[in-house]
Amino acid sequence: KITSGEAEYIDGATYADRARAVTRLSSSQLMVTAIQKLKQAVELHGIKTVFLATDDPASLQQLQSALPTIMVKMAPRVDESLYHYQAVGRDNSANLALLTDIVCLMRSKVFLGTGSSNLGRLVWTMRGEAQRQRDISLDAPFDQPM
Repeated sequence: KITSGEAEYIDGATYADRARAVTRLSSSQLMVTAIQKLKQAVELHGIKTVFLATDDPASLQQLQSALPTIMVKMAPRVDESLYHYQAVGRDNSANLALLTDIVCLMRSKVFLGTGSSNLGRLVWTMRGEAQRQRDISLDAPFDQPM
């Protein structure tokens, strides 16, 4: 079971797709930036647990290796074919996986994501004003119209 009490969350799903139009960064460059920003947030806020929402299973190991003293969690994986936008609304497992990620990200102490992402902007919008003050976008501001 994943709880959102004191966990820090990072929205990592399809980094390159979300940021390509705004930043032109590769997914590996975005991951490096995300890790740097996350390390700062961990220090600043005393974070001990990170929830990773991603469709890239390799990101979990990469993030855990970069943050060896932090517990990195993610929701249970579903079939790879369900990490496609067309699966949402058609498959209950895909729906539940997406909603789980959204709720965990929304309830986080600090949200690190991409403002160029529809999902990133949705999560940011659903968070309270006090929570938003700590949030970090890896590219465009969350409140910038796209």
